[in-house]
Amino acid sequence: MMNVTIHGQDIDITRSTANFSIDGINIELSKNAILAPEEDPITFDVINNTDEVIERVKQFIDDYNEIIDLLGTKTKEKPRRDYPPLTPEQQDEMKEKEIENWLKEAKKGVLFGDKNITSLLNKMRASMSGMTSVSDLALSNIGISAASMDTSGKLVFNEEKFREKLLEAPDQIASLFTGIADETDEYAKSGIANQILDILRENIGAMGTSGKLIEEAGLDTGRSSDQNNISLKIKDYDEKMNELKKSLERERQRYWNQFSALEQSLNKLNAQSSWLMDMMGGY
Repeated sequence: MMNVTIHGQDIDITRSTANFSIDGINIELSKNAILAPEEDPITFDVINNTDEVIERVKQFIDDYNEIIDLLGTKTKEKPRRDYPPLTPEQQDEMKEKEIENWLKEAKKGVLFGDKNITSLLNKMRASMSGMTSVSDLALSNIGISAASMDTSGKLVFNEEKFREKLLEAPDQIASLFTGIADETDEYAKSGIANQILDILRENIGAMGTSGKLIEEAGLDTGRSSDQNNISLKIKDYDEKMNELKKSLERERQRYWNQFSALEQSLNKLNAQSSWLMDMMGGY
């Protein structure tokens, strides 16, 4: 048995080993601590590892800004209408590097104004600018705010202000990022990180399910690589093109048969005309 003082309160604790946990803190007593005299108590302070938390938040902000910048750039990049797809004949007349450069320009703007990407972008921005239902704080209260003169939605991180607030209200900051809202309240909002996670799950998917973007474009590998909306549309276009080619061939053959029949009729008519001329010339 030992007597400990936590937050000013004396508590008697009985443990069978020198390893135990109190309030989520793992404690391992050395031999010297176990044999310490009662009149000479052992004291220690527990403080948050602010440096690690700050580095994680920095990385979170950097990753968020990178995604926002990429999506924003792609949805605003206008298509190059002066670079249409190359035909096989055109490619045969070009060098490999010329083809590569051409295709690079031709692919620009493929996501211009894309509704799925734009929706994802807007939801991510909204999650980082609004309040939550699990904390009295907002990002602006802890040193995270939108960059001035920047309409992209990227964030800037004030480390000094964040560190100060972290020491002052660590639980509120933890809830701001990772808190889970009451599921029975349809208007309740979870922490920032959980909101972002829900948005990514909606668009990418999780646990064997496919999100909107995967359903639309698929992944490089796996079943979705050819089982997605874009691939199915391409397949549908290919089938329509094949059907049109068959229809064109049928029409070509029909006209060919008509012209062949017409040619035969003209030949017969010419032959009859020649016969008549010969007959008339005999009189």
